[in-house]
Amino acid sequence: MARIDDQSILKTAREAAWRGDHELAVELCDDALENESLPVGERLDLYDTRGESFLAQGKLDLAADDAQVMVNLAQEENQPIFLAQAFNRQALVQMRQGVLEAAEQTAARAWRAAQESDDKGLQADALYRLGEAQTRAGHYNEALESAARAAALYRDLGDPIGEGRAVWVTAITEHRLGNNDEVVRAGQKALELSEQSGDLYGIGNALNALTFVEPDIAKNIKLLNQARHAFETAGYLERQVVCTGNLSNYYLGLGQYRRALRLQLESQEIGRRIGAGQLISYGLSSLAEIEMALENLPAAKRYTAELAQSTSDLGDPIMMMMIPILEGRIALLENDLSQALSQFMSAVKLSIENGDSTIEILALIYAGRTHLALGDAQSAAKETNRAAELHRAQGLGQLDLISSQEIWWRHSQALSANEQSGAAQEALNTAYQFLLYGIASMSDEGLRRNYLNKVEVHRAIVTAWLEQGEKRGLSHDELHAHLAGEADISEPFQRLVDSGLRLNELRTGTELQEFLIEEVTELTGAERVLLVLENESGRKLAGAQLPAGEEADTHLQTIADLLDQARRSRAVRLEANETISRITAPLIAQKKLLGYLYIDLSAPFGKLGEADRDMLGMLASQAAVALENAQLVEGLEQEVQERTRSLNARVDELAILNSVGEAMAQTLDVETVTRIVGDKVLDIFQAEVVSMVLLDTQDNLLHAIYTYDVAEGGYMEPYTFPVGEGLTSKVIASRQHLKIGTKEE
Repeated sequence: MARIDDQSILKTAREAAWRGDHELAVELCDDALENESLPVGERLDLYDTRGESFLAQGKLDLAADDAQVMVNLAQEENQPIFLAQAFNRQALVQMRQGVLEAAEQTAARAWRAAQESDDKGLQADALYRLGEAQTRAGHYNEALESAARAAALYRDLGDPIGEGRAVWVTAITEHRLGNNDEVVRAGQKALELSEQSGDLYGIGNALNALTFVEPDIAKNIKLLNQARHAFETAGYLERQVVCTGNLSNYYLGLGQYRRALRLQLESQEIGRRIGAGQLISYGLSSLAEIEMALENLPAAKRYTAELAQSTSDLGDPIMMMMIPILEGRIALLENDLSQALSQFMSAVKLSIENGDSTIEILALIYAGRTHLALGDAQSAAKETNRAAELHRAQGLGQLDLISSQEIWWRHSQALSANEQSGAAQEALNTAYQFLLYGIASMSDEGLRRNYLNKVEVHRAIVTAWLEQGEKRGLSHDELHAHLAGEADISEPFQRLVDSGLRLNELRTGTELQEFLIEEVTELTGAERVLLVLENESGRKLAGAQLPAGEEADTHLQTIADLLDQARRSRAVRLEANETISRITAPLIAQKKLLGYLYIDLSAPFGKLGEADRDMLGMLASQAAVALENAQLVEGLEQEVQERTRSLNARVDELAILNSVGEAMAQTLDVETVTRIVGDKVLDIFQAEVVSMVLLDTQDNLLHAIYTYDVAEGGYMEPYTFPVGEGLTSKVIASRQHLKIGTKEE
């Protein structure tokens, strides 16, 4: 049995956890805890270390068990240093479970206990934990004070790890207060300290925090991937899942709704499995928003209802404010304008009570939209003007619940409805500039185009900008600034390689078809994507991605000539003019034409070029092989299923016949045996008519001892008739079975 006389095993366990080997850390702590004679302080250290590794692995239930054991031990000893350590651990577990009010209360108990000790490190830990709990519970000013005091204590102790984590709390709290400059300052400081100390957990948190205020989506995706890698190396599953959920939100901002949905569902599945309450609630909110973008209102309602039910138990102020906004958006989509306005104004009231200006902006913008839909332009301008003022007060920074460009676009619409053309144009200019910020460093043409044409607000801004710009006589470069920027074809081609690998992993035609639509859309940024399959019976639309309001079948008819050309030439074809560019690629495998991929893009959102043609051609070649393989596999599986069904049917028939034999062996009653045999024949063949006839050779008579006829109402009484020219007589005479296919036969 392991002994900890010099805490060498505890040190080894902590080192294992630090490098991300939490399984080893747990194993070492398990072994050491078998020694029941250990002092309480050493036992608490072991439970604390094991509890942290359980949290990292996403085993929140086991972490909660260890935290409770720690609390019980500490309360038995009733020493401040033990109580502070135990409550500190329990508070963190409660935060990860999403029980935020309880977490704040527990963290406060840890701080009170730590104050009674002389341990400055423990006091710093308690303040750091309290600060995080306070900000998650919505008590931002208190959180800033706790985090600042923790950072100062850590700094005095020469502990950059603790200081970096405390400064990170400052960053996420300033974000909730809308102080974006402070978020950048604190986030960069936290990152610097974490890198200095090699704290991968701290690095991941700092990188994630910096995405909150960075307007450039491409930069944010890179930051989140870096954060996720840091958490993965540190072995923190729950934190990795947070990054996955945030990535989903950025793909939502790019208009990549299917990818956003897939990522959010992945995050949600793990969150549910590990019991991470806050992660689940934020995921439900995002899922509802994604489903609304996909025009799937039943799913959006389902997620919103589940969020409302779970939030009442968690006490998360942000989600409590988000529920009326989501319910209002659903009502707005259903054109229930009075209900929508009521929900949005309720959210405004809640946000003011909670001091959350970000959610107030979001609620005001939607209230303005609703007033505009109700025909009340004056109220619309009032609400959106208030939102614009709040945004200015926040330094016009990026928000995480609504894009800056949407704030100013909705304000422009409201001003225009009030015939304030000058102010409306100024607001449109601001919206357009924020639109550009979102893709400032985006070198991936496909993602840029998706950003411009898939998001409803972005389409509207681009359309209005071009229309107003032409009237104002803007130059070509000014008009088309959203299309400027250097393209790096290496990024989409790398994703093309990844797409090819994933194609080979898919097994069914349905999966392949859905994947193809999604990948082609993301790779090229096309407005319209159609997958058309062709066989002997003709062409069939297998899937499509189109702008809202367009019908895929109608569009299929308009491109019939292009598909005919692709069938004849069997080559990828690019066509472009001043208004639209389009590409048609045949799907050919083993010289067999399986179908076509068609894409197009309207000029305001970009122009498809040779690189897009080459990418689509390569993807079409890979897809054709994958589709043919899937069809072969599905054909073989269907044949196996049919043979299995046939075999099972034969087995069933033999079983029935065996039961007939058993019944006949148990009785010598001819009438009973006849009834058993006749009924079994009915079961086997599901026949409409069954007749059993016996020949009496002495009288040359036929005795119909069993007859069942659906047309005659079922069972018929036995009857007798002479041997003659009928079918029964022919069977008797030939001693052969007789199968007749038609009435004429």
